[in-house]
Amino acid sequence: MNFTDRIRVAVVGLGTRGQFHLETLLLREDCEVVLAVDPQPAPRDRWRGRVPRLEASLEPQSLQSAAVQAVWLATPDAALPQAIDRAVRHRCAIVVEPWLDDVDGAVERSLQAGIAAGCPVVVHLPHRAVPEFREALQVLESGRLGTLRSLSRSIWQLSPPRAGGDVRTALARHLIPWLDQAQTLAGTDGRLIWSRREGGLAQPEPATRADLTRPGGVEILLDFGPETVAWLDLQWQTPSAWDSGWRLRGTQGVWQPTGGTVASPAGELLEFRADEVGPNPGGGYEAIFRHVRGLGPNPVEWSDAASLSHLVRQILNPPLPPH
Repeated sequence: MNFTDRIRVAVVGLGTRGQFHLETLLLREDCEVVLAVDPQPAPRDRWRGRVPRLEASLEPQSLQSAAVQAVWLATPDAALPQAIDRAVRHRCAIVVEPWLDDVDGAVERSLQAGIAAGCPVVVHLPHRAVPEFREALQVLESGRLGTLRSLSRSIWQLSPPRAGGDVRTALARHLIPWLDQAQTLAGTDGRLIWSRREGGLAQPEPATRADLTRPGGVEILLDFGPETVAWLDLQWQTPSAWDSGWRLRGTQGVWQPTGGTVASPAGELLEFRADEVGPNPGGGYEAIFRHVRGLGPNPVEWSDAASLSHLVRQILNPPLPPH
C-alpha cells in the first residue's frame, strides 16, 4: 500500500483505551482519523463532528470508502480476530494492544495471517519509552554490571488499578507494563515460578469476582533461564505511595535509580551514574507510524504481546491447590 502524507487511520473500539488513542491521534500531524467504530451509539455520538465517519461495526465497504490505511484496535479480545481479518483483507496496517484472552490462539493466527499477507503489525506498548526504564536498559547494555543475576521492583500506590472492564481485565492491564519491562531488561521471556494475590484477590477467589475496593496486591517471582530471576511487588490502597524503580544486580555491580556501584580490578568499589538519556528516537506513536511507512524497525513484535498474554494468564489463573 502506498501511504499518503498523513496515514488514514480507523480506530476500532471506543472504550477507555480507544478514546484515549482517538484523542491522541486527532492531535498528530502524521495521521488522519477517518473512521471510528463501536457497537454502542453513545461512544460514537461523543465523536460526532470530529471524526468524518462513525460506524457500529468494521465492514469492508467502510474500510474501502474511507480509504483506511491503518486500523488501530482497542476492542475486547473476543472481537479481535474478526477485526484483524477484515483489516488484512483490505491490506491495512494493524496496531493492537496486548490481548489477555486467547486460549484457542485465534488472535495469534489472525496476526500471523496478516504478516504473511504483508500487512505491518505493531503492538502498542508505550511504557517502553519511559526515561527511567530506558536508563536501566542503557546501564545493562553498557555491560557495566556484567551478567544480570536479579532484578526487582516494588510499586505501592494509593488507588486501585483502573483500566475498564472486569476486575481481571483491570489487574491484567496493571501488570502488563511491569512484566514487559522485566522481560525486556532480562532479554528473554520469563517463566512464572511463584505468585501470590493478596487482599481482595486472595486465592482461591476468582479474579473476576475479586474486590479491588480493599487493600491488595500481587507478588510475582519470575525465572529468566539459569542465571536471572525477577521479583515484582505491586500493591494498591497502601498508606503511602512508593516506587523503588528497577533495582539490578549483576556479576560485576549493582544499579538502582540513584546510581550504580561496580568493583574495580583492584577490588575498589566505584560509583557511577548512567549516561544522560536523550529524547527517545521514534518512541511511542512516532515509531509505530515510521514502521507502518516502512521507514523504521518494528518497535514491538506481536510475539512479545503473545508472551505477555501467556504470562498474565498464568498469574491470574493459577492451578487450584490439591485437596
